[in-house]
Amino acid sequence: MISSQTIITIAALSIGFGAGYGVRGMSVESVTAVPQLDVPTNEQATAAMRKVSVAETGKILWPNATVKLGQCNPFPNAAGVVCIAEFNGGNGGQIRTKQLQFAKINNEWVAP
Repeated sequence: MISSQTIITIAALSIGFGAGYGVRGMSVESVTAVPQLDVPTNEQATAAMRKVSVAETGKILWPNATVKLGQCNPFPNAAGVVCIAEFNGGNGGQIRTKQLQFAKINNEWVAP
């Protein structure tokens, strides 16, 4: 007489072999590459920040600014990116780490 444990073992092995055979016949679809995030260079970010002006007066805020970008991510609420950057507004100011936003308009990076 066959014990219940033997029957369970045979059933488990049959299921395992059957599943393995089924998976072996499956094809794997290729994964498409994730598009690389378009981010400005340090020079483009610096140029964008040097163009930021006060809307009412047109006065440029940081004509001598320098920017060194770190990690950038897509901006969640609008087109463009938000980057952690080392920012120096010029005029003897200290380098500060802050989040800066950039968008590409007509193939030119701007700081909105």
